[in-house]
Amino acid sequence: MEHKSKKLCSPPGGRRMVCLIEDLNMPQKEKFGAQPPLELLRQWLDNDFWYDRTSRSKRQVNDMQLLCCMTSGRPEITSRFSSKLTMLNVTFPSDNVVTKIFSAILNWRFQGVPAEIADLADLLVKGTVQVYTRVTTDLLPIPSKSHYLFNLRDLSKVFQGICGSHLESIETKEHMYALWVHECMRVFQDRMNDANDNVWFKNLVSDKLATIFQTKWSTVMKARSKPAQPFTDKESPMFVDFWDGEQYELAKYKLVPGINLLKAKVEDALDRYNGEPGSRSM
Repeated sequence: MEHKSKKLCSPPGGRRMVCLIEDLNMPQKEKFGAQPPLELLRQWLDNDFWYDRTSRSKRQVNDMQLLCCMTSGRPEITSRFSSKLTMLNVTFPSDNVVTKIFSAILNWRFQGVPAEIADLADLLVKGTVQVYTRVTTDLLPIPSKSHYLFNLRDLSKVFQGICGSHLESIETKEHMYALWVHECMRVFQDRMNDANDNVWFKNLVSDKLATIFQTKWSTVMKARSKPAQPFTDKESPMFVDFWDGEQYELAKYKLVPGINLLKAKVEDALDRYNGEPGSRSM
C-alpha cells in the first residue's frame, strides 16, 4: 500500500489488492458474542476506513478486496459480519474423486518403471484413502489431542513422499510397500502422542498390507535387503535421503536396509563431523 495523501492509502500503480485472511473464525468470542478482530474488518467493509490509533483520525483504504478462508467445526462468525461476504462452501471430495486425482499423479510418476511396480499405483491410492478415512473417523481431536486434525493436505503428503523417492532403487513390490508404510507413518503416526494410538495405527497398516497388498509386515521387513537384516517388533521400514552420503537438494530418497546399519552410518557421520577442525563436538 502507498499513501496517496495523508489520509488515503491504496495499492501502487492503480492496481487492486486482494488481502487473504486465513482461519477467519479463529478469534475467540468475547462475553457478548462478538469477535473484535472481525469487527475491525467489518468496519472497513462498511466504511472503507479505519481509525489511526495515535491521532484518532480516519485512514481510508481504497481498492482492496478481502478473500477469507475458515474451517468448519470452529466457532461460527457473527451474522452481521457474514452478511458482508459472499459465502462459498467447498466440501471434501468423494473417495472416487480423490482416487482419480492421485491415481493420475502416481501413474504419471511411474512411467518408465517396471510393470510390477507401476501396476501398484491404484492399490497404493486405495490403501492410502482407506487409512486416511479410518484415521479421521476414529482418531478425533480431544483436549489432550487437539492436534489430531487431518485434511486433504496430509493425504497428499503421502503421495508426495512416494513421488519424491528414488524409484530406480525400488527393486521389488515389497520395497514399494515399505515406502508406502514409511510415508503413512511419517504423515499420520508421527502426530500421535498416545502409545495406544501408535499401536492402533500399526495394526491398521498391517491390516491394509494383508487385505489390499496381500502381504505381511514381516515379509516387508525381511525384503529390505539380501540377506535379510534382523528386526524387532518396534521397528518399521524407513527411507532417508542421506544413505549414499549425498547432502544436497537432489539427494536420493532410498530404503534403509536395517536399523543397525543406519545407526552405524549416523555414528560414522558424527565421528567425521567431530573430527573437523573448529567444529563443536556433539
